[in-house]
Parts: sequence; structure tokens; C-alpha cells
Amino acid sequence: MKKEQIDWLKERFPFDSIGELPIYGSLRRFYRIFSDTGTRVVILDDNLEQLRLFINRAKLFSSLNVNVPQIYDYSEELHLILEEDLGDDLLEDIINETDDKIPYYKKVIDLLVGWQKRFDKDTKGYNTHKLPLYDFDFAYNETTLFINRYLRRYLDISCLSCASLKPHFVDLAERSSQIRKTLMHRDFQARNIMWHKNQPYFVDFQTAMLGPYTYDLTALLYDNHVELRVDQKESLIDYFYEYYPGANRDDFYPVALQRTLQAISAYAFLSKEQGKKQYEQYIPRGLKHLEELSGWFGWAKVILEEVKF
Repeated sequence: MKKEQIDWLKERFPFDSIGELPIYGSLRRFYRIFSDTGTRVVILDDNLEQLRLFINRAKLFSSLNVNVPQIYDYSEELHLILEEDLGDDLLEDIINETDDKIPYYKKVIDLLVGWQKRFDKDTKGYNTHKLPLYDFDFAYNETTLFINRYLRRYLDISCLSCASLKPHFVDLAERSSQIRKTLMHRDFQARNIMWHKNQPYFVDFQTAMLGPYTYDLTALLYDNHVELRVDQKESLIDYFYEYYPGANRDDFYPVALQRTLQAISAYAFLSKEQGKKQYEQYIPRGLKHLEELSGWFGWAKVILEEVKF
């Protein structure tokens, strides 16, 4: 960190020491600063557009009474954000260490549905934040990335069946993009959910969009970082739909497949093209999710035959 950045931080929170935090798949850098009075987290983001999005989305979620870290100050000139320290307890770690997973997920779903319903009461008002739209082009591009990043570049296969997948991907994008839209986090996985003061807190929300109301639920339940049994997933889907008694349960599965393809391609990109080999370990679980969802979408078995996992 540069001297002028350290000076800026010390003016706002005089600290004695600094430690770097894990960055996972992000290009941003994270630090924890320590003083006798407590700690803060610092985000260093060289991408000014992403920094502005983070600030904007933090204001949006805060206005909806969503648990997100408080931002104390920021500097576009120095590419810094000074925010609340939520600690080190990730939902990912909690779920992987406990057998009693369901109560944690229900607490998360309660908050997810809560912000959806508050947002839906005044969609036009809240959308002064100019959220991008999860439309057909966006959804179809995700499946195109799956072919290019995973099948072609990661596996280095000719993918003779790719042409046969196109009409299915078109149908999938049409179905996903036509589902009722609300505010979605878009990367609602257990690694982006902190457990602080016995409550879920949400981070990494800068890619929030207007998209399918089921998308965040699919990201939560079909998460490559944690293991959930099929019966546990189905129980939690039932719990979610108790909040939406008139909704169609079929709104869940196209989006679940869409999210699964996106996640596999993202981990292939991170490991192959960015050299972050630690992300390869999450691809096999994504393929298991794909196999599971092929029960609803038989054509997905074509992909599994290509992969032969």
C-alpha cells in the first residue's frame, strides 16, 4: 500500500498494524487494520468503475435494511474503501463443519425474501441505482461462456456436440429471462455470506442486477463450495416457496441450470486463464450439480458425455 493511502486511512482510523486478507477470486485486495479501539477492513480496488458500483450497491442494500458492512469512508482518487469488519466467520466454513445446516440456510432465506419483498414494493424508486437487466442476451452469453471457457479452452475439446446444444441454450435463456424479476445479489454463495452477531451479512454485492427472483436461491443451494443433499435442497426450496404460495416452482430449475453452467465456466476461467489453480477443486461439484439437474433437462446429458467425468 502506498504512503498516501496509509496516511488517508490513519486520518480516519489511526491504526498500529495491518494484515492482508484472503482475496479468493477477486482482483481487489483486502486488508484488516488494527488499533487499540478495534479493527476495520480496507478494500483496495484499482478498477474505479467497480469501486463506484460497490459504493452504489452498498447504499441500495442499506436502504433496504439488508445486512451489509457499513462503509465509513472511501476515496476514488486513492481507490480505497474503509468499511466495517465483520470478522472471519464465513457461512461456507460453518456449513462444512456442521451437520445441522438447515437453520442457517433458513435464516439466510428469510433475509433474502425480505429484501425482495421490500424492493418489489417500490421497484421504480429503488432502480434509480440503474441496475442492469438480466435479459435474454445476458443469460445466453453465460452459456456461450460455458462452451468457450470450459469445454473448448479448459478441456481443450473440439466439442462436436456444441452446435446441438445451441437451441437448448436459447430455450434456457428464454425461460430464465422471462421469470419475474427482482433485486438479485448475483453471487449469493456461502463464501459471500458472513456470520456476524448471530446474523448473516452479505458481501461482494457489486454485480447486483434486476433478475429472476429464484436466481439467488439457486446460487445458495447449488453452491460449488458446500455439499447439500438433494433432500436438503428440496426442503429449502419448499421453505422459500412458502413465502410465494402463488408462484410456480418451475421458476427454480431453469435458473439453477443457468447458474450451474455459469459457475463451472467461472472456475474454469479462474484456474486456466488466470492461473488460480485452487479453483479447479470446485469444478467436479459443479458437474455433479449438472448431473442432478439433467433429471429436469435431459439434453444436459450431452454435456456430461462430452466431459466424461
